[in-house]
Amino acid sequence: MHGSFGQTLGKMITRVKVFDVSEQKRLAMSQAVRRDIFLLITIPIDIALAAPKILSGVNIMDEHAISYGVSFFFMMFTSLGWFLTELITMLLSKKRRALHDFIAGSVVIKLPQQSAALDRGLPAAPSELGRSVR
Repeated sequence: MHGSFGQTLGKMITRVKVFDVSEQKRLAMSQAVRRDIFLLITIPIDIALAAPKILSGVNIMDEHAISYGVSFFFMMFTSLGWFLTELITMLLSKKRRALHDFIAGSVVIKLPQQSAALDRGLPAAPSELGRSVR
């Protein structure tokens, strides 16, 4: 959804949109892929690690039926490390860009509030159609 619309459903609800770092053009599909590269790599790995246990009939929600191996702890600490790195880069960036924004060359911008006229489907004055608000 980032590549096609610049927003996920959650971003649409909260009125934010992902743009190129220039803030002038929409996010390219290649940037959207780079922005989500960590999840695109780790989710298939998580599925591959859990699939044999699930397919053998083990209830992975039963804490007594499953043993935690090296792969589980590797994925857990990798995810924790990614989260902390994202948090630190976001807190140290003026525009609150997280690591995935630096990787993709993207920035998240809060969209302007629509006027009551726009909400009712009526045309708005040109001054009410501003592009972005920080």
